[in-house]
Amino acid sequence: MFLSFILAITQFLLIVVIVFQEYRRKSIGVFLWAMLLILFGIMHLSTVIASYHDYPMWVYNYASLFVITFCMLYIITRKIFTCNKSITVCFKDKWLKVSPQSITKTQYIYIYITFCILCFCVWFRINELSKFSGSIMDTSWGSMREMSSEQNYANAGQLVTCLYCYSSSSILLFYYWKKTRMAILSGLLVFSCVIISRNRVEVLPLLVAIIAYFIYNGTNLTIKKIMMLLFIGVFSVVLIYALQIFRYYGSIYNFITNFDYHIFFDRIFTNMSEGKGDIGLREVFYYFIFHDNQFENFGEGHTYLRMLMFFIPTQWSAGLKPPDFAISMGSALGTGDAGFSTHPTLFGDCFANFGYWGALMGIVWALFVTFTDNVVNKYNSSIKISFIILYSNAYIVIGRGAVYNAFIESIGGSICILIVYKTILRFSNKRNHKIIRYDSKNRIQTEKQSTF
Repeated sequence: MFLSFILAITQFLLIVVIVFQEYRRKSIGVFLWAMLLILFGIMHLSTVIASYHDYPMWVYNYASLFVITFCMLYIITRKIFTCNKSITVCFKDKWLKVSPQSITKTQYIYIYITFCILCFCVWFRINELSKFSGSIMDTSWGSMREMSSEQNYANAGQLVTCLYCYSSSSILLFYYWKKTRMAILSGLLVFSCVIISRNRVEVLPLLVAIIAYFIYNGTNLTIKKIMMLLFIGVFSVVLIYALQIFRYYGSIYNFITNFDYHIFFDRIFTNMSEGKGDIGLREVFYYFIFHDNQFENFGEGHTYLRMLMFFIPTQWSAGLKPPDFAISMGSALGTGDAGFSTHPTLFGDCFANFGYWGALMGIVWALFVTFTDNVVNKYNSSIKISFIILYSNAYIVIGRGAVYNAFIESIGGSICILIVYKTILRFSNKRNHKIIRYDSKNRIQTEKQSTF
């Protein structure tokens, strides 16, 4: 038991160290490791300390050793590729010092085009689901899943999803440029879309925008900032569980009719205390270890083969592209539900794909985080904010274990950002950008400026 505790506390401390290192670098990877800290680091340690265990202690020890190896390789690789290199995505000046009068014409156009795209995405999602369900009041998680299953492989919804992943950055874009009312409006649009679709992932841009503001606004990690981030983290977890309970009510009409304050919050905290939902995903990882990955399609790296062939639709790949590994993992649990998928955190996904050699994926993910940091660091202000929100959302989902879906959406969102950005530059005077200023009567004035 003592050895188990030492291993568990070691993996916990290593994840904490990585979180702080990524914060100091102002890397987007901090979102990945914060998610892993919540879903695995803390919960695994509490599981080992607990007196009751669902599996033999050797399962928890192997899980600890796997994560320790993964983390050590990640730390070493990140150290090698960031040594004496400026890969930070931190803004040089505190955001509080940013003046709304310094916004260039192209930036002004970019953030409002982004907002318009967000409006279109929210309208499209709500209108599509309302038509399928009969009315807004009859929309539900079930009807949304049914609608998705009836759509063709290639459909407008896939494009809208990529546009939504990009355009939801308008929340932080407006807040950065001190346009608070527009930022609030953008946040309300995102939240309204979540209420109708019941898709909890869609609320991430709102939460990430708030967290990112505290991370990138200044460099010092004060006690006040730590407490604020902890509060936001706890609030985010409760909100995710609340949206899950809200989903169980079915339609909005049923929720309004049957809602009871005490029952609602009792279900939230009961699910949290019993380890149901996302904070129980590590249990799937333990299950795979206990059965030594002896399941169909396991140990063949299907997640990463699919990522390498992301540009080829599965049904058009002539069998070359592996099946959805999330469904393979769901089948391994033996629920009997056709199409059931599961996600065992990033650690569990690496183990399921490669067995104990999956710990070497710490090197791959360190390189991937370094790559995305460098991509973001090529751009300034507005474009950088869009990439930060896009990749932060993806890393949170990847930390949960939904690696392929997050990867695809990040690629699609990146393409959308670059298309909008390049289009604006093409139709703007590249040598004579203008700074938008406002006179005492709030009338727009402009000055020439050569930066985006």
